[in-house]
Amino acid sequence: MDEMTNVMTMDEMTNVMTMDEMTNVMTMDEMTNVMTMDEMTNVMTMDEMTNVMTMDEMTNVMTMDEMSNVMTMDEMTNFMTMDEMTNVMTMDEMSNVMTMDEMTNVMTMDEMTNVMTMDEMTNVMTMDEMTNVMTMDEMTNVMTMDEMTNVMTMDEMTNVMTMDEMTNVMTMDEMSNVMTMDEMSNVMTMDEMTNVMTMDEMTNVMTMDEMTNVMTMDEMTNVMTMDEMSNVMTMDEMSNVMTMDEMTNVMTMDEMTNVMTMDEMTNVMTMDEMTNVMTMDEMTNVMTMADQKMMIFSSNVVTKLSLPCLANTVKRSTENKMI
Repeated sequence: MDEMTNVMTMDEMTNVMTMDEMTNVMTMDEMTNVMTMDEMTNVMTMDEMTNVMTMDEMTNVMTMDEMSNVMTMDEMTNFMTMDEMTNVMTMDEMSNVMTMDEMTNVMTMDEMTNVMTMDEMTNVMTMDEMTNVMTMDEMTNVMTMDEMTNVMTMDEMTNVMTMDEMTNVMTMDEMSNVMTMDEMSNVMTMDEMTNVMTMDEMTNVMTMDEMTNVMTMDEMTNVMTMDEMSNVMTMDEMSNVMTMDEMTNVMTMDEMTNVMTMDEMTNVMTMDEMTNVMTMDEMTNVMTMADQKMMIFSSNVVTKLSLPCLANTVKRSTENKMI
């Protein structure tokens, strides 16, 4: 071989012998010694080249740029495994020489997550592409909740997973951190919301205003007891969010007198309303004798009382004194 290269140029050598003849008379080392990569690719097709050298030999004699120049992605994936490909090129190089479609065609999701970090993955594909190539389970396996909220907006997140899936992959704290109350009420019904959080959690993540905005009075009374309701809102708030009818529907007279003082009761309902919702016995039970006298002789209150009601009150007052 030394003698041959001494007496003729590469052009002369390729003129007088075919590629088969050349590979017959010299080893791969000899061939790469006597010609550059350009010369080699000029004198043989890709098929011929892959026939005469192994993948190791090929990667030894040419850079990734050279390799991607002389063969298509199909050719490259045909003669090397995914392991070989990831061994010979970085993720940057891989994303440069193939499209996302090509990449997902030649490797499984497991392989992809093995060869690149989450940062690299989000760099080489859009959110649409990512949701196309992996299921929600796969996505939650390869990234933490922080990473997920970093790479997609709330709209995108609600598009790619159901409410069940969302509550499975994040705690209530995480959910309230990544979305506003408006967003939360948009993506789940009241039933779903009460299913995924306790009353304590609900009052922690939203103000009373927000709570009354996202649920009707019926819904509110369904999800919390009277005790819970009186714990999470003041009497003012309660009277703001429900009418007197609603209030008397959701609590007994005992409950009402437990959660508000007489002052509060007279503040939130007229005398007519008060006489409608409680018997005279109940009324006299919840107020002291002083309260009764004040009500009887207060012109504001007396004008609201009917004569029979006033007569009954005076009669009871007299009977009490006699006893």
